[in-house]
Amino acid sequence: METFGQGGEMSVILTTVFPDGRRDSGGMGGGGIAGDTTMAVYHGRGEGTPLSVLCRTGPLVSRVRIVTTARNGEHLLEPVATLPEPGEKIFVAVLPPGIDFVNAYALDDAGEVIGRHTPRRPGEGHG
Repeated sequence: METFGQGGEMSVILTTVFPDGRRDSGGMGGGGIAGDTTMAVYHGRGEGTPLSVLCRTGPLVSRVRIVTTARNGEHLLEPVATLPEPGEKIFVAVLPPGIDFVNAYALDDAGEVIGRHTPRRPGEGHG
């Protein structure tokens, strides 16, 4: 994973290296987490690659709980990086083949939910 930025914009790129040496990269950019938003979530996959989930959160988030379609579908993620300013945190998961992302919850130090992300269903508008 690498981060880079300029003029208030920050990009986070996740590179997955597979056992056979193939590489796949994807990520998210932008001006940071908006004041009334707890997290931004990117989820996607390249052709023939597993689904990656990348969560960029505000500094008050201690962990992220993601829900997937797996049998034991809830997983707690610890931050893999903290961006220097304004202290945003990055959480990452790469899901096994055939498993889909359902939603994500931002948790505080006490484990209380302080934010939620639910992906749009196919066909929903941007409004």
